[in-house]
Amino acid sequence: MNHKIIGAGLALATLLVSVTPAFAQSPSSTPRNERRLERRCFVAQNLIEQRVETYRKNRDNHITRYNRMKDRLTALVNRLTENGHDTTKVKADLLVLEGKIQKFAADSDAFHKKLEEANDYNCGDAEGAFKSRIEEARDLLKIVRADAADIRDYFKNTIKPDFQALRGSKPSPSPSPSV
Repeated sequence: MNHKIIGAGLALATLLVSVTPAFAQSPSSTPRNERRLERRCFVAQNLIEQRVETYRKNRDNHITRYNRMKDRLTALVNRLTENGHDTTKVKADLLVLEGKIQKFAADSDAFHKKLEEANDYNCGDAEGAFKSRIEEARDLLKIVRADAADIRDYFKNTIKPDFQALRGSKPSPSPSPSV
């Protein structure tokens, strides 16, 4: 009887040991896993494309808004100049504002180029390059957001007080035509 138990135990141990390598030799990528990976890549690329489009719309809206603001301020400066106010300080402020708007546009364009470069990589082909492009784009996005905040702060803390000071000042008398 002991021989039967020992023989059955050895047979069972041999069976368990031989099954383990069979599992280790099974293929690691099944069609199901490949389809799942393709689907994840497709979803990720669509999300990136949507994000690029959203950032592009936001950039266009910001630049349009900033240019409208600059045009309105320029028209106001022209009107104040015609009324005889000294607008040299405000004109200098508008030149600085124009430079800030151009810097915002340039940084925003650089950000979009990096995002589009990252979107050009195929999923799974160049994982390290894709990740580095996304990190560079994130750093550029921080710069773009800082530029937008700089424009807001410049308007709020510099341009607006200068215009309010002009509102309180008296226009310089213009020579009246003699009849």
